[in-house]
Amino acid sequence: MRLAQEEIGLRMDADPSGRTADLDRELQMLARMRAQYPDIPVELAEAFARRLNAGSLTWGAWDQAIAWLKATDWFNKRTGG
Repeated sequence: MRLAQEEIGLRMDADPSGRTADLDRELQMLARMRAQYPDIPVELAEAFARRLNAGSLTWGAWDQAIAWLKATDWFNKRTGG
């Protein structure tokens, strides 16, 4: 919900600082994560988003967040590993 509200605000008031591009990339990454793992618990999704933000929303941060997610107990239980 926070991201949707922020997106609406940014799109209504064009942001010359480039935050709109960052938000677009963050939304794309989070949508991709949700599509790949629709059953992810909220707390893991939030931790995943924090990792993306800490990595400046780069695709390298995406790879690291996915590696972290695959190392969680939730993922291991989900995949039977």
